[in-house]
Amino acid sequence: MLFVGVCLLPTFLQRAFFWNGEISVTLQHSLQDEPTMENQMITLATYHTAFEAELARQHLENWGIVSFVNDQHTSSVLPPLTPSIGYVKLRCRESDAAKAFDLLMNPSANPELTEKDTVTIEERFQNTMGDDYVPVHSYCPKCESTEIYRKNLVLI
Repeated sequence: MLFVGVCLLPTFLQRAFFWNGEISVTLQHSLQDEPTMENQMITLATYHTAFEAELARQHLENWGIVSFVNDQHTSSVLPPLTPSIGYVKLRCRESDAAKAFDLLMNPSANPELTEKDTVTIEERFQNTMGDDYVPVHSYCPKCESTEIYRKNLVLI
C-alpha cells in the first residue's frame, strides 16, 4: 500500500512524503524558483478552442518565444465549461510579452527577416538532405507533361 501526503508550506519549502512502510522522501524547492519580473508568466491572449491557442503558441515558438497553453484539456473534454474557466489561455514570460503581442497582432510581418534570410523549399531540402536530395518536378521527366496526379489506392 502506497500513501502519499503533501504538506502545504510556502513555495520555497514544500515537502512531499511517499510512504510505503519503509521509504520517506522529502522534496525541497530553492528560493531561486520564486517568480521574478523576468520569468513571471502572464496571460497574453485567450482563445475559444485549444486548436487556435496551439497555433498561436507554435507561431511564437518559431520566433523563439517560450509560451504555454493553459486549460486546453478542460475546454476539449468539457466545451460547455470553457467560458466558466476563462477560455483557453496563452501565457508567456512578461519580458517577452511586447514582442509576442506584436507577432500575434500581425503574424505576416517579419521585421527581422531580410532578403538574405529567405530560402526556397528546395534549398532547404538540399541543405538538410545533402547529396541524397532528388528535386520534385512539377512535370513528367519522360514526356514533360504538366498534368501530373497521384493515384490513390486503397488496399483492404
